[in-house]
Amino acid sequence: MSFSNNSDFQIGGGEGETTVNIVGRDQHNQNFYGKVIHVPAEKKRTKYDEFRYIISGDIYGVEEVVTRDIRDLWHFPNGPSSACQVKARRMIYSAKIHGKGNANFTVISYGGPDARAAWEKDFVDFSKSQKPDTIQLFGINQSEVPALIFYDKLIPVGNGFKEESVWTSMYLHYVREHEGCESESQLWIDTKRGRICRGPDGPRIRNRTGLLLDEKARLNVPLTMEMLREDISFRYLLTVGARLDRLVLRHAQWWQRSRVPSSDSKMHGLHFDVVYSDTGRMLARIRCPDDLYCGWEPNDTLTDTHHMDGIVRYTFKPGERDAVVLCVKDTPDSMFLLARSWLAQTLCVFDKLSVPLSEKEEPFLVAAPQITLRGSLRRDIDYSSETTIYLFVRLIPPDTWSTASSLKSWLLSNQSHFWSFDEEGQTAIPLDACQRMGLPRLLSTVYVQKLTWPRYIYDVIGKYQTARGFDPKTRDFARSLGLPVLDVVEPKEQKKATEHVDKVESTSFWAATADIPAVAI
Repeated sequence: MSFSNNSDFQIGGGEGETTVNIVGRDQHNQNFYGKVIHVPAEKKRTKYDEFRYIISGDIYGVEEVVTRDIRDLWHFPNGPSSACQVKARRMIYSAKIHGKGNANFTVISYGGPDARAAWEKDFVDFSKSQKPDTIQLFGINQSEVPALIFYDKLIPVGNGFKEESVWTSMYLHYVREHEGCESESQLWIDTKRGRICRGPDGPRIRNRTGLLLDEKARLNVPLTMEMLREDISFRYLLTVGARLDRLVLRHAQWWQRSRVPSSDSKMHGLHFDVVYSDTGRMLARIRCPDDLYCGWEPNDTLTDTHHMDGIVRYTFKPGERDAVVLCVKDTPDSMFLLARSWLAQTLCVFDKLSVPLSEKEEPFLVAAPQITLRGSLRRDIDYSSETTIYLFVRLIPPDTWSTASSLKSWLLSNQSHFWSFDEEGQTAIPLDACQRMGLPRLLSTVYVQKLTWPRYIYDVIGKYQTARGFDPKTRDFARSLGLPVLDVVEPKEQKKATEHVDKVESTSFWAATADIPAVAI
């Protein structure tokens, strides 16, 4: 409303002050309604946000690979003092993911009371690495049944591993070293790339390596899937040359089958340096070095070792220990020396005896005995004293190592050790005084095993010798490694040896050593 071409007029009305609103031209009324907009701070990303979250309904399981209980895994819910073992299991299967077409994935889901702890441990291990030789994490699921989703179809090496695959087993040991795996069970096959990679624990591989690799023999092995074939891994390992010779025997040795002999009286006459047929015939004798065993090795209750003529003196300082323990100390490699000598010369022995490999009896070694002296300390006695007490332990005579019978005689003589206040050992503390003082009488434990090997191990070593340019029907391979030589026992000598064993006393060894606990021979 407007007032045009008017003057000298007055507008009034009502009480109080009059208000006039004058608006020119057209009037437009608009109402605005607004909301308060809050702009939140940006959410901090976590380590889990670096991977896709895959809901359970988007995972389509195709084929189960393996389900395995988790062992040897610990977690610490409330710090180091709260250590407890994880109780969980891994379920591994190949899968498809909704929206990802025909792409293949491998899913590891976790069950059991500590499923989350096991999931977290594997997530930490495999979320940090994008190396081509490690399985690649694609996504995660944190539901009640948590899961990790990995790219591509993965197969654990253990699914197709055969125990008799000697060369593949040896190759896998080198792969394990190369990849930094705790065991061969952590090796997987990436089927898309045809490569071996590191992953979580899969099916257990009973790999009998025990190679104890030295730096000179470490290999930067290829990781292609073809290397899992026995013939290809063999050809590859041959390229290593002489560096591998000794390790091949170490490797083969771990295929041994160990068993405790029966208490038959004929066991008494068996020598520790002889190879026998399974009927007890002597096949070969090993020329053992004189220094195969070099005394005793004590626990820390005995200090200040002092060697005297045929005897060793120790100072008694029990500390917090509850027993005095001494074990026979071997020279380096002595535990395996005889076995490796036999494996290096097996075909030579059978050739000399004219025994065809396919018809041979199963030979065995009586493993060199493991001897322990042990005596318990009494909890009710205070062993701290100003008077020094010494323990004198006699060295086992060399001829005692020849047979179980001679070892038995020495054990039953009760002359293995004595206690004394005299540092020269001229006077022993009487037995009744030892009892009052709580000084233990050390009892002997002897552990002896019969060792055999499957026939294919002999074939494998023979094939290796031939490929390396050695004649397996000679001792040349053993000599090249500095191993003791085997002397074949001719048939006439075998008969004499058998007659000697038959004449051994018929008393059971177990019965004869009833006062010596845990004697197995």
